[in-house]
Amino acid sequence: MFRKKFTLNARQEQHLVTRLIGRAVAAQDGDHLAVIENTGQLFFLWRATAPDARSHVLLSSAWQARTAGWHMMRDQRERFAAELSNYAAQWVYENSGTEEGFASTPYASTLADALARDYDDITVSWATAITLAAWGLRTSRGSL
Repeated sequence: MFRKKFTLNARQEQHLVTRLIGRAVAAQDGDHLAVIENTGQLFFLWRATAPDARSHVLLSSAWQARTAGWHMMRDQRERFAAELSNYAAQWVYENSGTEEGFASTPYASTLADALARDYDDITVSWATAITLAAWGLRTSRGSL
């Protein structure tokens, strides 16, 4: 029997993965560590997602977390998350820019691309995306 094959473009992949990560974080009430430890099928989806879409997820999540203002970093994923979200906040302050403008800046896009294409340790980009999503959720709820 003939099976239809559906493919998503990078933008569709980004929206799908961002939404699923957001739901996973919300289901754990913003506890990013619980989501990272209990990844389940979502981590395998992250691995199968195209690097360009993963990069966009990181940038979009950083934009959502730009008002988090986190300074305490326990590990590498939180350092990358803080770097991206703080850069987004700086971008807004200095340029009154938009998410698209922030995503096209050389520093932010290069960092997100490097994380998204690191297949040696893809768990770093995965954990960074989850951390940013949790910070974004907290800022949207006003529970900083």
